[in-house]
Parts: sequence; structure tokens; C-alpha cells
Amino acid sequence: MSIALRDVRRPRDRLRRFKPALGPSAFAPPDDEPPLWQLVAILYSAIALLAVLLIAVCFLAAYLVTGSAY
Repeated sequence: MSIALRDVRRPRDRLRRFKPALGPSAFAPPDDEPPLWQLVAILYSAIALLAVLLIAVCFLAAYLVTGSAY
């Protein structure tokens, strides 16, 4: 005759594995994401590059149409 063993832990202990662990590592950013300052630097660099390219295209169009960019 076999006796089935029950889980005698309290219900609170059984639910603990479903909760995220609270502590310094719980609020840290994931390791696979770059830092925020790098994202901001890349986005600002891209915006500056687009602005420079737009200005260059405007000067090129003026040069091609009139023969002088000024």
C-alpha cells in the first residue's frame, strides 16, 4: 500500500516562485540592451546627419539650377 505525499508547504511558499524577485537586480536594465545614453547619442547623430544631408541637397539643387549656390 502506497501513501501519496502531499505538498505540505504553505500556499504562500508555492506562489513565491511565480513572483519576480525583488532586489537590485529586479530593477536593473537587461544586459542585451544598450545603455540609454548610447541610444540618445545615436538618435541625435542620425538627426544631425539628416539635417546636413538636406542642406547639402538644397545647395546642390541651387548650384545645378543657377550655376551658383549663393
